[in-house]
Amino acid sequence: MFRKDTRLLGGRRTVAVKHALERKKFVLGAYNAGEGRIAGAQRLAEQAGKNPQLWSDVRQFLEAAGATKAKALETIEYVDKGLSYEAEFAIKSPADKSKKQKQPGKQQAWCTEGHWRTIDDRPVFICARRA
Repeated sequence: MFRKDTRLLGGRRTVAVKHALERKKFVLGAYNAGEGRIAGAQRLAEQAGKNPQLWSDVRQFLEAAGATKAKALETIEYVDKGLSYEAEFAIKSPADKSKKQKQPGKQQAWCTEGHWRTIDDRPVFICARRA
């Protein structure tokens, strides 16, 4: 909903956020405070001459958009913690990130005949003929 200008219920509209990391901040903020409140804060930031595509500019307007002071602080902390948890997980994850970036190899041939066999208590398909 922050990838493009989106009309919300109640007549509010989001402002498209082009940068993926900034957009992630807006999505986290909307999950915590509601997309209407974030869209309202974007419009208020824009009216104040701030950039409605930067979370650091928009978060200052959460209270003016209808959040209590406590909810505004909670939303700001939620966004910050969400991003830090994601970064921590990426560091600790055993996944090989270099493999994620590779394109899948081209399939040379399709297996048309074969049979299933159990190896080490796991089913394995043994290809007998390729097309």
